[in-house]
Amino acid sequence: MKIPREILILLCSIGAVQSYFLSYTFLKSKNKTSFVSYILSALFFMVGLRVTKSVLWAFWEGTPIWLINIGFAAHLAVGPLLFIYIYYSLKEEGKFSYLNYLHFIPAFLVLFLSFNLEMNSFWYAYAYSILLYHQVFYLLASAVLIIWKYNKNEEKQSTKIKMAWLRNLLIGITVWHFAYFSNYILGWTSYFLGPVLYSGIVYIISFFVYKNQNIFEEQIKTEKYKNINLPEEDIKKYITKIIAKVENENLYLDPNFTLAKLSESVSIPTYIISQVLNVKMEKNFSEFINFYRIEKAKILLDDPGNQNYKIANIAYDCGFNSLSAFNTAFKKNTNQTPSQYKTQK
Repeated sequence: MKIPREILILLCSIGAVQSYFLSYTFLKSKNKTSFVSYILSALFFMVGLRVTKSVLWAFWEGTPIWLINIGFAAHLAVGPLLFIYIYYSLKEEGKFSYLNYLHFIPAFLVLFLSFNLEMNSFWYAYAYSILLYHQVFYLLASAVLIIWKYNKNEEKQSTKIKMAWLRNLLIGITVWHFAYFSNYILGWTSYFLGPVLYSGIVYIISFFVYKNQNIFEEQIKTEKYKNINLPEEDIKKYITKIIAKVENENLYLDPNFTLAKLSESVSIPTYIISQVLNVKMEKNFSEFINFYRIEKAKILLDDPGNQNYKIANIAYDCGFNSLSAFNTAFKKNTNQTPSQYKTQK
């Protein structure tokens, strides 16, 4: 069945528009200290440009050659951006190296010569094949990074979610690229399969981003604190002291307990406490304190003697200022509401 031209334009265009929207979302993310957010923003912007080029080339006969070449330059940048994003997402420490710009030399050259590179004498002669294999190289390199990290058997839940995100992102970009590869190199599929497939892929990616926003917050935390270096012995000492103080004196039961109060009680600067909690325990101060409050709440909910005790009272007894804050924190920690947890017991 032949798909009407208008439907194809619509299907291709919505993917490009959503890609630009994702790019803007990561560019304007509240975590502006993390350069990986900018890399991810650039990645989705480049894919959006490539899909836009496909739409223009297929449906507008008068598309200027310089505009087509911008699309090809964007495609050349996708693989390096994906590789660099995955590399720094998996790397616990390290700043962005300016040597990474070397990856983009082919894209910069195409952009610089965008008024001169013709379809028949350059792209269809040999360059488009090189571009497609160039991307395959970066996709394979990205896969190697993920497999290497996966084999380390990380147990942290946040790490598992991050790995799932990186795998899904790699799979999505690979499927999108393979559609172009199978069309031009293998001759298996229609040219429109790439941009049409991407429309579905980008919305799946968007849904994953929406459901797992915390993994991008974790990247921001790591980037924010990684330049504050502490000896491992000092970190262990601080963690032990903080945990002992909070647990032994039940400080978490105070609804007005703050980072400043904790700092004063353990004689450790607030910025060091933040570093220890964020980087080493993967929690901010509120998450750290709420963990103890939720554990206390679970004990109270499990107690048969509290069968008729209102959940709101348990929330206040555990240090929460409101029932809504308690419900939110409880579900975040247990994937259940307090009522659901109580009912299943």
